[in-house]
Amino acid sequence: MLKIGDFAALSRVTVKTLRHYAEIGLLKPVWTDRFTGYRYYSMEQLPRLHRILALKDLGFTLDQVGELLDENLTIEQLHSILCRKKTELEARLRAEQNRLELVAARLKLIEQEGLASNQRAGVHPSDVIDRKEIAMQPKIVVRPAFSVVGLCYHGKNQNQEIAAMWGQFNQRAGEVKSNNAAEAFGVCSMPAGLPEGHFEYVAGFQVAEDTPVPEGMVKRSLPETKYAVFEHVGPLATLGETYRNIYQTWLPQAGLQPAENGMDMEVYDDRFKDFAPDSVMYLYIPVK
Repeated sequence: MLKIGDFAALSRVTVKTLRHYAEIGLLKPVWTDRFTGYRYYSMEQLPRLHRILALKDLGFTLDQVGELLDENLTIEQLHSILCRKKTELEARLRAEQNRLELVAARLKLIEQEGLASNQRAGVHPSDVIDRKEIAMQPKIVVRPAFSVVGLCYHGKNQNQEIAAMWGQFNQRAGEVKSNNAAEAFGVCSMPAGLPEGHFEYVAGFQVAEDTPVPEGMVKRSLPETKYAVFEHVGPLATLGETYRNIYQTWLPQAGLQPAENGMDMEVYDDRFKDFAPDSVMYLYIPVK
């Protein structure tokens, strides 16, 4: 996992560019630390970024780039598109030699995508990340699709607003007609349209799809998803450290990649004791 600055340096773009691509949905970070706001990217995202830059350098608008990438083009198809566009540019824009040189450079990067990611970038993740011994081996589960109804928060959780919202939800929990009262869920995502660094957090219960939503609450439907499940033991103050260990150490060392645009969950059952020293909660991280 690479911080946004390290990923920008490897890919030779600015941090501002990466933030813009994330805002418009072209290239979102695989994880944003909800406690610090830091954004993290994966070496596996370099090929997609190379495609974005190559198509942009050839004159496609960012909307057109998004449409082309959504078609899941093969390397051969993309190479064919790039070559045709390059021919058009040579015929119409011979004076713009600088642009043509940049196109050639990007094409070379794409042609090298068969190499290992460290050979492509010239850097191994261990050069950027201080790797630690595996402290926790995740359990892999596939959870069927289900829905959650509860209270919703948008923001950065800078003043422990989520903890306060849980207190409000606990007072109204009887209004939710749950079909699984043994578990409570904290569902975290980054929907489009939120200000930079903000995320959505829903505190609630699992419900049937046709369950009515009480006033002031929301319903979120989660698709069937494969998760890596970790345990957080102890106080709320160390929860941020557990998340950082998951994304920076435990997932990479287990050979797992976070799923892009997934919704991670905090799951609370009878082992949760309000963050006492022996309290246990489960962190569900969507993985590929």
